[in-house]
Amino acid sequence: MSSKILYFNYSHLYPVTGVGKVVAGFKSESDYESITPFQIKSKSKFLYYVNRIIFHFYYSILLPIFFYLGRYERYIEFNMVKPLFIPTNKVIYFVHDLAFLKNPEHLTGRSLSVRKEFIKALKHNNSCLCNSENTKNDIAKLLKLESKNIYVCLLGFETKLKLNKSELSRFKSRDKKSYLYVGTIEPRKKLYELLRAFKKSSAKDAELILAGSYGWKNESTINLAKEINNEFGYEAVKFTGYISNDELSKLYSCCQYFVYPCDEEGFGIPLLEALYFRIPAFVKYSDVSHEVLGDNALYLNEFDDFIKVFQGKFDLQIDDDKAIEHLNAFTWGNFNKSLKDGVRKIG
Repeated sequence: MSSKILYFNYSHLYPVTGVGKVVAGFKSESDYESITPFQIKSKSKFLYYVNRIIFHFYYSILLPIFFYLGRYERYIEFNMVKPLFIPTNKVIYFVHDLAFLKNPEHLTGRSLSVRKEFIKALKHNNSCLCNSENTKNDIAKLLKLESKNIYVCLLGFETKLKLNKSELSRFKSRDKKSYLYVGTIEPRKKLYELLRAFKKSSAKDAELILAGSYGWKNESTINLAKEINNEFGYEAVKFTGYISNDELSKLYSCCQYFVYPCDEEGFGIPLLEALYFRIPAFVKYSDVSHEVLGDNALYLNEFDDFIKVFQGKFDLQIDDDKAIEHLNAFTWGNFNKSLKDGVRKIG
C-alpha cells in the first residue's frame, strides 16, 4: 500500500520562478495530493498584499490542519522553508541550490533567517531530494549529509511553449541583433556582470532583453541598464517584468541568441527551454550548466568573454538531432518517477 503524500501547490503563486515551474511540472504528472491556496488575480498593489495574507493563512494554518485531518504520512516541501506545525521527520525537503550559503549577502535578513531554519531541519533529517548531481555534491560537502541519502531528480521543462517564428514580440526590434536572458532579476543571476560586458562591447547593433520578474537587491543592475541606454542612444537593455508563457514563447522564437551569466544555479530550466527553441546559448561555465546542456552550448570561463559574444565574435550552430536526443532525458515524467523513487527510499 502506497503512502499518503501531501505537497503545497506553489505553481500559481510563483509561475515563472524555479519553484513554480518545478511544482507545475510535478503536478502535471503526479497523483500525490496537494493543497492550493486561493488567490485574487489582479495587478493591484493592495490586492498583492491581500494575496500574501491569504497565502500565509493557507501555509501556516490550513496546511497543518489539512495534513493531520487527512492523515498524511509525509509532506514534500518544494520551497526550501521549514513548515510550521508539521514534525520535521514527516517532511521531505526538495533542495534547489545552496547559493544562499555560498553568498549570503545576496539575500535579505528575513529570507536568510528562513533559510537557516530550513538548513537545521534538513540536517536533522539527514536525507532529501534535489535537482542535479551538482546540488547533491554541494549538499554533501557543505551540510555533511550522506550522499547515499540524497536523491537526484533531474527537472523537466515546459513543452507547451509554442515555437512561433512568424510573430515578433512587442519586446523585439527588427533592426537589432537580439540577446535573451530568462530568469529572476536578482544578484545571484550575475546580471550586473552581464550588463557590464554589454556596455564594454559597445555593440550598438544589439539589444539585450532581460525577461523575468523583479527580485531583490537589483537596484545596481537597473541603474546600469539606464546608463547603457543613455550611452547607446536607444533602449538597448529591456526589462520585460513578469511575462506569460505565450509572451515567453514569442521571445524564444524571435531572439537570435541566449545568454546565461549565472554560475550559481542548482539547475537552470531556461537552459533547456533555449535548447528546445534551438537558440544558440552562450553560458558562463559551471558544473551544473554543463550537466544540464552537455555539449549543446558555448561555455565561457570569464564574464569578459561575453564582450566578444555581443560583438559577434563567436559562432555556434545547434545540431537538431543531438538537441532532441539530449532533451528526451529531461521530462516531467522522468522527474516524477525519480521523485517517487526517492520518496520511497527515504521512507
